[in-house]
Amino acid sequence: MMLREAARHEIVAKSLLEAPNFWLFFFTDLVQLKSFEVTADAFELLKVLLMGHGVLAARFIQNNYAAFVCHFNLLLQSNNYVTCRESIRLLGELLLLRENFSIMMSYISDRENLKILMNLLRCKRKRIQIEAFHLFKVVLQIQLMSHHGG
Repeated sequence: MMLREAARHEIVAKSLLEAPNFWLFFFTDLVQLKSFEVTADAFELLKVLLMGHGVLAARFIQNNYAAFVCHFNLLLQSNNYVTCRESIRLLGELLLLRENFSIMMSYISDRENLKILMNLLRCKRKRIQIEAFHLFKVVLQIQLMSHHGG
């Protein structure tokens, strides 16, 4: 919780995003733990880092797009309920940020990403299906608008 509060300051967020162990820490270790409390807190910290500093986070994601998508898609496919559900929610929020427009367009243009989202719609856990459905609606709407020029 202290780290999350510190991450609200841009200089701390920048240091965390640029840390050599960022990927391991957030995308492998912390958010995949069995403990609900630790996993939920890790996602809150990740949310502060990726959503709390829009321009900084957008630049980070753009500069590390392939690694980010690879790691994030692993979270979306996690067997851990909390990890999967919170990943879907966070992705939906991230893609809708104005600063992430080019990231959103790149993400939804990739068939592999869409396959992952479609597979989440088939999940046996109803809450994950619902979250995936909401995200998929947004993706479809954006694609329809981009194909119809509006």
